[in-house]
Amino acid sequence: MRNHLIDHGGHVRTSAPVEALTTRAGRVTGVRLDGGEEIEARAVLTACSPKTTFAKLLPPGMLPEHLARRAEHFPTRLTEGGSLKINVALRGRLTMPRHNPKRSDGFDLRVPVLAWNTLEEHIAAWEAVVARRWPDPIPVIFTVPTATDPSQAPEGQDTAWIWSGIAPVRAHEPWDDVRDKIGQRVIDAASHYYDGIEELEISRSVLAAPDIEQRFNSPDGNIYHLDALFQRFGPLRPALGFGGYRTAVPGLFLTGSGTHPSGGISGLPGQLAAHTVIRSLRRGNPIRSRLRSKFR
Repeated sequence: MRNHLIDHGGHVRTSAPVEALTTRAGRVTGVRLDGGEEIEARAVLTACSPKTTFAKLLPPGMLPEHLARRAEHFPTRLTEGGSLKINVALRGRLTMPRHNPKRSDGFDLRVPVLAWNTLEEHIAAWEAVVARRWPDPIPVIFTVPTATDPSQAPEGQDTAWIWSGIAPVRAHEPWDDVRDKIGQRVIDAASHYYDGIEELEISRSVLAAPDIEQRFNSPDGNIYHLDALFQRFGPLRPALGFGGYRTAVPGLFLTGSGTHPSGGISGLPGQLAAHTVIRSLRRGNPIRSRLRSKFR
């Protein structure tokens, strides 16, 4: 995607945190980076959490009052459920000798995303999460990225990717006190299916909501940017008046997990938002009063 953007005349900047959106005459005109550098643009498309966009980046007073109130109440932890992400580097190849021979078609079970927890275990896990406890067992999905793309590790070595969406956001136990215990619990469970994961491990990272919030600037570590509630989908995602990618502030557009149709491995929020920006720029920018009327 980076190369495609550059081929079309775009520029990519990394390690350049945005401090604020810049504005002039009631519209967004660009961004100010940490350190003070300002970049002007005809339109700004934010892919971070909408809560971050309106609570931290957009100067106060830019939104109509009724929309500002809605933005203040974007839900990010009502379900009490968050994410657990474990990355493992290995000095060799994982195998599945107890399960792969049972396949009659020769398919390599290292390739797909696998899950092994039962429905009953999922239900019990959610009950624990709502009570702000860590489930045991923790339902996860597991895949080996190097099984499909060996270039992601040195030759002959694997990486493991493990994720759970059934983890407490506000557990009673401090996360730093239980990080190692939780990580080992998941690795122990995976070892029943993947031979070598314990013996071959070089290092691992274990991330939960506090780490995700800090690293990716997503409130409450919500990878979907706001809770996936029934009343927060379609034109109501992230809230009434914000569901069309174009905001009530001229020059400012939303995309990312907090917009329709939510996060996932699809890219649809970005594609749909990009089409909205293109159409808007081709037509010219509507005046502020028309936008205010449209988003009531």
